Amino acid sequence: MRKTTNLDAVKEMAILFLNIKPIPIDSLGELRGLFVSHPFFNSSFLINPITKTMFNIFDEPQEFIEYKKFYGQELKKGKKVSSILIHITTPYKLTFFKYINEYLSKEDFAETLITCYTQMEVIADETNVTRKEIIKWFRKADKNYLMNKDELAVLKGLPDIVTIYRGVRSEDYKYGFSWTLSKSKAEWFATRFERDTPILLKTTVSREDILCYTDNRNEREIIIDPEKLDKDKIIENHIAN
Repeated sequence: MRKTTNLDAVKEMAILFLNIKPIPIDSLGELRGLFVSHPFFNSSFLINPITKTMFNIFDEPQEFIEYKKFYGQELKKGKKVSSILIHITTPYKLTFFKYINEYLSKEDFAETLITCYTQMEVIADETNVTRKEIIKWFRKADKNYLMNKDELAVLKGLPDIVTIYRGVRSEDYKYGFSWTLSKSKAEWFATRFERDTPILLKTTVSREDILCYTDNRNEREIIIDPEKLDKDKIIENHIAN
């Protein structure tokens, strides 16, 4: 791992992401053509930073070229990794980390990883990053930077065998990375969407197998390698919505 972050390489990668072709997201009715998938924006309508007028990236390609040129210059002014990462849209954060982690210092590696991970809504839906990659990154990360002092103290204070919970909206999401020490928080995750079939999972794991503990979303979150879960020990309860 690098002693210091190669910030210029991170900026170059960000500019490459900026120039990725936007993918229209099919929407129904009046919203058709409004939303796009892209590392830096999610709408086909953007504001020209010079004229302050709105334009459509598909209908006005020259405006879009000028927009990206301006944005690229702004990215080059970034003083640290976090000032660049903040511009990356949530669905692309872990993908961005995948391509910049080799340029990061020990501190930036851990801090950027946990930021990208906790900002993702559903890790299971991430298609550009594999489970093996995520596990490798967490095992590589220095826990002194991955967690703050309070989180480290909680992790170190856990018993050798830890009871954890997970709330999911369907069978497809049972064996994930993110669990919690809080049963009530797991129940909330299971029941937050009325259309789902909520499931509450409970199991025990070895403290040594926990990759990270984080409470930066007030979720008392336990991150663990799903392969370390003993499926025979998992207690599953379908709960009323």
